[in-house]
Order: sequence, then C-alpha cells, then structure tokens
Amino acid sequence: MSSEGQLIARMREVLPEGTRTMLGSGDDCALVEAPEGSFLVTTDALVEGQHFRRDWSTPREIGARAAVQNLADIAACGGRASGLVVAMVIPPGSDEDWILEVVSGFGSEVAKTGAGVIGGDITSGRDFTLAVTAFGYCDRLVTRAQAKPGDVIAYAGDIGVSGVGLALLQNHVVNPALRSAEALGFYHYPLSFYRVPKVPLQAGPIAANAGATAMIDVSDGLGIDLSRIAKASKVSMRLSRSFLKNIVDEHQPWLDVALKQLDVGQLNTWELVEKIGLFNRGEDHALLATFPSDINVPPPFRIIGDVTGGEVGTVTLDDESYPAGGWDHLQRRCNYS
Repeated sequence: MSSEGQLIARMREVLPEGTRTMLGSGDDCALVEAPEGSFLVTTDALVEGQHFRRDWSTPREIGARAAVQNLADIAACGGRASGLVVAMVIPPGSDEDWILEVVSGFGSEVAKTGAGVIGGDITSGRDFTLAVTAFGYCDRLVTRAQAKPGDVIAYAGDIGVSGVGLALLQNHVVNPALRSAEALGFYHYPLSFYRVPKVPLQAGPIAANAGATAMIDVSDGLGIDLSRIAKASKVSMRLSRSFLKNIVDEHQPWLDVALKQLDVGQLNTWELVEKIGLFNRGEDHALLATFPSDINVPPPFRIIGDVTGGEVGTVTLDDESYPAGGWDHLQRRCNYS
C-alpha cells in the first residue's frame, strides 16, 4: 500500500472541490464560503459489519451511501451542503484500489450537489470506518420542534423500500453478486434503494421555502422518526391508513414478489406490510415534514396524515396505536413494534 501522503494525494484527485470552497484540503483547515450569521453542521459514521458488508455492496456504493446519509441530514433542516470532511479508519493490508473506489463513490454523490470534499483524516484500525461531517447553509431553518395541531404530515422519497432490500439479503433470497436489473428482476428496485438510498435532497429547501413547520430525515424508521417530531413539538401524529395503502399499491408488483419470499405467511400485501413493520425498517432517508393545512403541499411531498393535540409523542394509524419502532444503534437491532 502507498504511504499516507501518497494515498491522500490519490484521493484528492477523485474528490470534488466544490463551488463554495475557498481553500481546500492540504492545510490544517479548509476555508469555505459561508452566509452571514449561521451554518448547518451534521455528522455520521459507517462501520463495516454494522452498516455495510463488502459482499452486499460495491465499494462505490459504500462511499455513496456515506455521502447521501449526511447530505440527507442537511436537507432535513431545509439546507444545501457546502462542504464535507471525512475521516477513514483503514485496516492494515487493505486493498488500495478498493479504498479509492469507496472514495470515488463518495465524491461522485457529493459532486451532484455542488459541495466539496474539503478535508479529513486517515488512520489505521481494525474495522473499516467512514466518519463524515457535513456543513451547509439554509435560507430558512426547519427543525423538529414547530409542528402544530392541524398541520398535515407529508413525505418525499420512498419509505420501506430499503428495508425490503436488506431483508432480501439477510434471508438469502437473492445472490448478492447479481447486479444488473435484468438478472435481479423485481428485486432490483429494493436492492438498489438499500445499497444507495435515493434521497430527494432538493425537497428539503423546497419544503422550507413553502413554510414547513417541522422536518426530519427518515433514517431509522417512519414510526420512531415521526415520534421524534411529535416529542420535540409536543404534539401527537396521526397516520392515514388509506394514504399508506396507496403507497403500498404503487409498489405492489415487486412488493408482492419480495414479501412472499420472506416466509411471513399467507397474508395479503397490506397485512404483510403491517406484520413485518415495513415502514419502520429505516435507511430510506426520505424526508418527513409537517405543513400548515392552509397551504398547498409542494411536490414531491405527499400527504400521509395529520398532526393532532393528543398524547404528546404518540403516533397512531387512524385511531389505533402505531408502533414507534425503528433501528436502535446501541442495541444493534430494529424494533419493529
């Protein structure tokens, strides 16, 4: 393997500098153009064996996922990214070309936003790890804490699709070596969402400018992330079964095939969705927002419920309790109920 300096030089060749970068990597700090007053900061980490597996994802997909989950956090506050820094823990004896493919996948996703990868660090350790910090700016900040009774709940992106892709891999339904849409058939759609979440990044600023009262990136599951808005805003959330069924109906062709391979019994598609906690499996990185009921909810957002003045922090499906389940990082498992 190259020396640290040589590897960093190769990484810099494939990473975007960004349109707001005034001084990029190479010094002790980078310098990024920033608006007056304030800026957004978020951080996240991917650890091999917990967040990804090499036999399930290509190195470019691993890098891309690390980028989009941080970019999604910026979008969830109504912002746009301006720069990212990434620290890498590289196990001894790692394949240098594999690492550079990870970096290329990361950089290509960041480049789509106009942001730059402006610095970072590399060190040696047991488990390959990507720790990313993203910076951004916004015209109007949207937090989790301003939803009001009477607001509507809406989402942009897909909810539950990534979780099906993960389940197909965990249950050995598909050969992870298969990559093409032709080879995977109906399985290609959920697998592609799991490997690189399709995040509607532009929807964040759109929601903010339209007057969104609260917003969150659905990273851990619909129930748990919706309950986070409910707790922060001191309200209750009511999902509409009919609206959620519409989502299921749109995905029915591939969803029927996928779910029936997961050995969950002779149930109709909606019953299967409820039984396996489809919407609570996380890693979709859809954007979930609340809007005043007297405004037109902007595309690509779709209404799925409303905010009520019920018990603070609770989520219901129509008038029934809805599980605030989702991924728990410390327990390292998904609580579906």
